[in-house]
Amino acid sequence: ELIQEVRQRMEKILEPEKVRLEVGRLKAIAIFLTEGNRQIIGGKLVSGEVRKGVQAEVFRREEFMGRGKIINVQKNKKNAEKALKGDECGVLFEGDIRAEEGDILHFFTEEKRKGTL
Repeated sequence: ELIQEVRQRMEKILEPEKVRLEVGRLKAIAIFLTEGNRQIIGGKLVSGEVRKGVQAEVFRREEFMGRGKIINVQKNKKNAEKALKGDECGVLFEGDIRAEEGDILHFFTEEKRKGTL
């Protein structure tokens, strides 16, 4: 019982671990609108998927440029839950960087996992 009690108390004080889950990548083909810190980016998914709410990092010629979040996804000019590999779609990107044609957007999510002994 003592070991179980110590284990439970230690798990409570352990910091949760952030785990990054890669979701997909999009190659930017066109930039349709830039307003404030938001852009509408048209592109083709080269791997995985994209869905509303995922985080995004922008890479230009393999150099990290900045990060942001996907606010909305559209396929065929209609809002969509997600787009899959091979799809052309538009994403509403909100972030600290202006994407350019040819950039690659890496999509990911982060989860907090509780530490265990």
